[in-house]
Amino acid sequence: MTIRTLAVFATLSFSILSARADDSIIRAGWFRQVISPEIGTGIAGYDGTDVAVGKLDDLVMDGLCLDDGEHKVLILAFDLLYFDSGTIRRYQRFAADRLGLSDSSAVLVTCSHTHGGPHTRAYSKGHGEDEEYLLPDD
Repeated sequence: MTIRTLAVFATLSFSILSARADDSIIRAGWFRQVISPEIGTGIAGYDGTDVAVGKLDDLVMDGLCLDDGEHKVLILAFDLLYFDSGTIRRYQRFAADRLGLSDSSAVLVTCSHTHGGPHTRAYSKGHGEDEEYLLPDD
């Protein structure tokens, strides 16, 4: 995970909204963090040898947190190819710890499956992960 992404969790710069349903209040927070790789970074591409030669649009990580006062859920959506299950569990634990959640399964992680993002998993072809885009191992 990049320093930029860590900053999102550290500051939790949510835009807070509230809605009243019956007698309960649901609070929602949303954030977006640019996670675009540097030009020249190896990208997942299609044959494993592609590199970023330019940028049309930024890759982002979006987050949505919903809280009804009893339960919280956080949805993290990354413009990346995919994560393996171990990486997903690390993101879930990382976010749950920072939000004070006792159950990391309340953190949902998804990827848009773009081939224009950096490698996020080692491939059988011998291409390694771009560690800048992953949380460190526990």
